[in-house]
Amino acid sequence: MLQTNVTIPEWQRRDVEVYLSTAARLGVLPPVGSFSPVGRATPDVSALAQGYQTLMNGKWSAIAGTSAAAPAFAGMVSLLNEARLQAKMPAMGLLNPFLYANPDAFTDVTVGTNAIGRGTGPLKVRQG
Repeated sequence: MLQTNVTIPEWQRRDVEVYLSTAARLGVLPPVGSFSPVGRATPDVSALAQGYQTLMNGKWSAIAGTSAAAPAFAGMVSLLNEARLQAKMPAMGLLNPFLYANPDAFTDVTVGTNAIGRGTGPLKVRQG
């Protein structure tokens, strides 16, 4: 269980507890010392981050990693907010409580590799 002196947002508390207890039971936690066992434990969102085509200084190039995925996700949220504003609805604001309240809107990637695009095999996702 999580220590009570750690500040974990309420919308994430149950998910962190389930993740840590399941990972510990399965023996798949990273080595001790490589992560904080009393931290938030999981990212709020992630995205495939390989081979994003960008135009920089008049030249096309591929980028990868957080530098690609974070702006892509931010762009999607911006487009959603724009559509909401045009429909006379408020912008979404802080997304995290919504994300955790609607897990069925997302795909939970539980098996695979961080080396997609490097010849290490297919991405597998949990079905259902």
